Amino acid sequence: MTNPADLPGSAMAGARDAIWFVEDDADDIALLGYACPRAGITEWRTFEHGPALQKHLVGNPAAALPALMVLDINLPMMSGITLLGWLRERHGADALPVVMLSTSHSERDMASARELGADAYFIKPNNLNALVALLEDLRRRWAA
Repeated sequence: MTNPADLPGSAMAGARDAIWFVEDDADDIALLGYACPRAGITEWRTFEHGPALQKHLVGNPAAALPALMVLDINLPMMSGITLLGWLRERHGADALPVVMLSTSHSERDMASARELGADAYFIKPNNLNALVALLEDLRRRWAA
């Protein structure tokens, strides 16, 4: 499967209008590859789990952060909630807009995300058109 970060027009480094996704599901990554260009997102990158993002950020301390970080909650190795806490404690990433995008309807997950400073929490749309619409809204609000 092709990673959307490897497609033309996608961001491999931080950029003022880039959006980074931490998503482990191959089908969801493929959907992002189709939905991002349709939503007007020209620069994006995906990380398959929290430690991959951490390794990138720690290994590239001078790298620019994206305009927006979108985290799944149910990730392998480290939950999106734990990753959100790490991002909020990291120097330079405390003000980074972070949106949770998950299949979880758990009030506990939503409350934890709010407590740790998530800027928004959305349930993953169940079709491509709804995903494109959500991504358009995210781009306009945080990455335009």
